[in-house]
Amino acid sequence: MATNAQYLASLVNSSGNIVLPVANAGIVFNNTNTPASPTSTTQNDYETGTFTPTIGGSSTFGTTTYGSVNTEYNGYYTKIGNMVFVQITFNILSVSGGSGNILVSSLPFVSASSPAPYGSCSLGTINNVTHSGSRTQFAFRTNPGAANATMWEFGLASGAIGDQPVPYGSLCAGGGASNITMELVYRSTF
Repeated sequence: MATNAQYLASLVNSSGNIVLPVANAGIVFNNTNTPASPTSTTQNDYETGTFTPTIGGSSTFGTTTYGSVNTEYNGYYTKIGNMVFVQITFNILSVSGGSGNILVSSLPFVSASSPAPYGSCSLGTINNVTHSGSRTQFAFRTNPGAANATMWEFGLASGAIGDQPVPYGSLCAGGGASNITMELVYRSTF
């Protein structure tokens, strides 16, 4: 029977990389088996992938027609522990039948419920989205306990600082396509 030292030595290859003997085994904590094997305590802390985001209204989702400019309609994510990093690009040709506020749905993971689950958003592009005219910044906030985020506008309104969600009817309101590129970081629960 191999000793722990012999088993650990067999995990390190000639390049110095640690090689797990079982695919997707992750890191095993509090394991009493010798040699160690994957158990229910296996932690898969890092994950990357793609997903298909959707955009619609928060009250009635409606129909959104997507286009593709240089393959600009996609979603990518990286999950590290309970933090989710998302990149989304929308090329929106038209919207109809929706009501409420602009809602990005189908995020890859559900947002935590508390405390302060809103996340952090950076918009790279926001074209042809009408707004109140008195606000100066836009972002998406994740909704607690849901796999979606609402678009908000921030800044001065009537001489006071205020926030308000952006109506779904603001998309494509100028007659052309709306383009939104964004990065969103939020906390989930696992």
